[in-house]
Amino acid sequence: MSQKDKSELIYRRVREIYETEETFVNKLREFISAGKKGIEQIPELNNGLCEKISDVIHALRPVLNFHNEYLLIKLKKCDGQMDADIRMSKVADIFCELDNESLFEEHYRTYIKHYAKYTHFTKLMSREEYAPIQELIQNSLKLKLGHDAYLVEPIQRVCRYPILLKAVLKSAEDTNSPAAAKLATATEIMEKQARVINELQQTADHFIDARDESVVRRTVRKARGKALRRDKIHKAKDHNFVSKFFNQPTFCAHCTDFIWGINAKQGFKCTCCQVSVHKRCYKYINFNCTRRSDGTIKASLETKAHDFAEQNYYKPTFCGHCGVLLVGFTKQGLQCRICSLNVHRKCKDLVVGCIPESERNERYGRINLKIEIYQRRCHIDIFRAHNLPPMDANGFSDPFVKISIA
Repeated sequence: MSQKDKSELIYRRVREIYETEETFVNKLREFISAGKKGIEQIPELNNGLCEKISDVIHALRPVLNFHNEYLLIKLKKCDGQMDADIRMSKVADIFCELDNESLFEEHYRTYIKHYAKYTHFTKLMSREEYAPIQELIQNSLKLKLGHDAYLVEPIQRVCRYPILLKAVLKSAEDTNSPAAAKLATATEIMEKQARVINELQQTADHFIDARDESVVRRTVRKARGKALRRDKIHKAKDHNFVSKFFNQPTFCAHCTDFIWGINAKQGFKCTCCQVSVHKRCYKYINFNCTRRSDGTIKASLETKAHDFAEQNYYKPTFCGHCGVLLVGFTKQGLQCRICSLNVHRKCKDLVVGCIPESERNERYGRINLKIEIYQRRCHIDIFRAHNLPPMDANGFSDPFVKISIA
């Protein structure tokens, strides 16, 4: 390779650092300006998810300012016509100035904390539930990519600096440039900064998972003169679930299976809308709570309302909302003429809007699989399963999957 070609290669590799930095900053600025007010103006978006995304967007502002002031403006000065050795030396000096370990951590800490909360919140959502939300946000904010690609971009950018600098360092070593020593130091510094950000992200993920913001506590007094105690409140889909002892047969509102147990608290019950579920099912419930903590009814997001009518039941029937038996001799409860949902009269205003049973309940759990048919052979790969129902009375059997092809 001639000297001219080597100089051209160095110029392209240095310019790649500047161009990718400029693209990153512009992409981040576009997302922040679009999402700052646009996220809150999407009425179909869940309140919890909207809050988490807004917090991450707000925390991205210091990250944007840091990359713009410390890197982009300085890298732009290296884009002019100058000797290859001088260009590489200036690039090395820019990254050597970032030797302070707390520099990246100071600007990234708040962003990583809120991003960890966001990822923990979305882990509880199924792919079928999350995909329409991602498409809705992308279309509403007129983004070129999904919002997840913008949110994770700063972490990916820090990890890319050592790769870009190693490419420049290789060119410097091939030409025996005096800037090679500085570039080696700059590469080590950015590798160290990448490790700092990686460790910070892992620490935040572990802390959020251990703390689990879906579980809080409330202070209760069980009897007069007794000491106060703290009850765990498990939050999911705006429900406030607490452990409950059911003194009569009760069925789960999510998987529709019986809630087993005699002595201990068998399941969870929402303190607001009184819906009952298994302890294993509360994270996967498919509908939001319909009542606020002050007792007022929330405006339903469903456009279709139930058409309830009084019904006589000639065999034991359980409420589709609270799971308790409909008691009485005649007209024990109400049945929807559209979806055939059976409820108590007291549960009429608390039940979710009229939706198909397959969307309201999840009888057999969730399964993620891939089916391939090739040369008259069917190959099925099972990747993941969630909330599979136990096949025995006590619920201690190992879960299994049985697939039937009709």
